[in-house]
Amino acid sequence: MSVILDISGLTIAHGDSFKVVVHTLMLQVGDAICVTGDSGCGKSSLLDVLALMAPPATVDRFALSLSDGDPPTELQSQLTPTRLHETAVLRTHAIGYAPQAGGMLPFLTARADIASALSLGCKVDPQWQDRQQRFAQRLNMAEDLDKTRSALSGGQRKRVSLLRALGIPRRLLVLDEPTAGLDKATAVEALRLLRETADKEQSACVIASHDDRLAANAGFEVVPLLDLSARHWQHRNAPKALS
Repeated sequence: MSVILDISGLTIAHGDSFKVVVHTLMLQVGDAICVTGDSGCGKSSLLDVLALMAPPATVDRFALSLSDGDPPTELQSQLTPTRLHETAVLRTHAIGYAPQAGGMLPFLTARADIASALSLGCKVDPQWQDRQQRFAQRLNMAEDLDKTRSALSGGQRKRVSLLRALGIPRRLLVLDEPTAGLDKATAVEALRLLRETADKEQSACVIASHDDRLAANAGFEVVPLLDLSARHWQHRNAPKALS
């Protein structure tokens, strides 16, 4: 099975009081993991690094495969505060990211907000519009895509961020608290959509969530952040080697 993300020697630190260490992390095609843990333990910090939105303190290897059969792109030399911007185009094409806060722009409609993120580095394709409409219907947002942020509830804004991350096929989906603010039925459907997308489009999906039971029922492997930090971690379909 193809490896999408291969990381070793990753350290995330904020000052002297906060540190997350991941010795190795390997994600393969079709993987879907849900990282859990107490608030403030570092889940969001980890996801920001995986999504190339923030640099780690240190990393020995950070390799992202852009397509099956091609050698991975090694990015560790670019994951510094002064060079992270060099990954922007790659990030737009390869990684679908939904931050915990949503990130919807106040002056755009939901439809335009989703499209703006796609047009930054990607050629517009009519089939993507069909895809967005199809996914919006599954998340009960199809009738609200022409509303601006002020006319949307917190849960609707969250769904806009999910649709933005899912707007085009990508190798890696990284979503922070994707079910926060959603009613249970919509949360279940959102998790199913993420899991199905990873399966069908040969991608991998990583989420952070407190809804671990819903995630497990949707087919995600639930991994506490402390376990992820304490061992050489691979998906359950591959052998695990304890540190």
